[in-house]
Amino acid sequence: MKFFLRKRFLALVLLFVTAVYSFDGIDLALVRKSFISLQSLQQFGTLAYVGREAGRYVDNLFLMKRLGELPKEDIQAFLRQRRAHDRPVQSERADRKPNIVILQMESIEANALNAQLDGKYVMDFMRKLAGEKLYFDNVIDQAAGGRTSDAEFLVLTSQVPLRDAPVYTSQDLSIVPSLPKALNEAGYRTVSMHGYKGEFWNRKNNHRKLGFQESYFLEDMENEERLGWGVSDFAAVDRSLDLVESSEEPLFLFTVLLTSHHPYNYVRHEFKLEDRGIVHDYLYSLSYVDDAIERFFVGMEERGLLEDTIVIVYGDHDSGLGGGLNNHVTELVDAADGVQEILFVAHGLSESGKMSRPFGLQDVGPTLLNEIGVPVPGTFVGNHFSVDHSILLPSNRTVERVAGNDFILGSAPVDLQYMALLAMHKPDDLTTGGDE
Repeated sequence: MKFFLRKRFLALVLLFVTAVYSFDGIDLALVRKSFISLQSLQQFGTLAYVGREAGRYVDNLFLMKRLGELPKEDIQAFLRQRRAHDRPVQSERADRKPNIVILQMESIEANALNAQLDGKYVMDFMRKLAGEKLYFDNVIDQAAGGRTSDAEFLVLTSQVPLRDAPVYTSQDLSIVPSLPKALNEAGYRTVSMHGYKGEFWNRKNNHRKLGFQESYFLEDMENEERLGWGVSDFAAVDRSLDLVESSEEPLFLFTVLLTSHHPYNYVRHEFKLEDRGIVHDYLYSLSYVDDAIERFFVGMEERGLLEDTIVIVYGDHDSGLGGGLNNHVTELVDAADGVQEILFVAHGLSESGKMSRPFGLQDVGPTLLNEIGVPVPGTFVGNHFSVDHSILLPSNRTVERVAGNDFILGSAPVDLQYMALLAMHKPDDLTTGGDE
């Protein structure tokens, strides 16, 4: 214990001195190279942030050393039980390897579907889509402090994000099993797109480590329309359409949209709309995103691409507005106590209609792989959408259905944070041992 404290103290002192010498003019390039979140830097202040990160760094070093020593048999058994529920869909379409497109919307919570502005639904197309395709009305928000990057991590690795440190800025993702890696082996071309700088949240490096063969960021799309943080959602879906149409191989495209990013005022400024406060700004943003999604689906249909493509559209996390949206929603989503829900609609899966069993972004990878007949990695914690199962939260809690549409919060049967770290750094340890 004394050794641990001494090591941590020395690291803190070293980083403190570094911070003091650079305090007058913080080298933001160095900050970016260190993959520090500029938002957190602004929130906590330079010295407090550096001290916090130093503590995390030392804690992480010691944890990595202990990973191979801690017992893991219960986690191995838990994962085997989850994989026992895989339900590969046998279909002609699976043999043809359909294109797969994921559109991750920024800050679109479940209540957005029923939100109105001046008596009209602001996501009219998404409502139409939900009525015709597979609509999930109980999708649990599993993101932690990493927010958008946590949502990506959940979808791409089917693992729970870390509670105290965003995975994208604190962990090496070189060997974690992932959806892109599984699809690479199945003969897919794997592409990611995000309209902001690739260095932000270390996204460019992480997408490469997660297995994407190609990635496009703001610096790669200099001629595209800008709105808000970076490339507009309209420009992003147009580029996505072109990628699907031009691909000679079955394509997995992961597009992260961002025009509806907090503080939600970009659409109002761009289109010179009336300033009626942040909730109305959010409603304006919802309408814009809805138009972008419609633009994509209409384009896919006009180009004859929709029939042979699975399209997943979902919000990455809640809006952060609390109950601010309630007065504009015709039918509120009623989730488990203290749990937020996000909007999720899918086209091209083996079923359509309304799905009310709990679902999470942890389940996207297993669902897609089951649908196209590709083996699900043994480290994935999610399940196909047709399977009743618990949704895992970074707080080491679970959301489970008990009867009808009633849900309860429970305690996770294993340490979810330890499991996620093992999946990232020692994945083979999770898929060996016990009955195969």
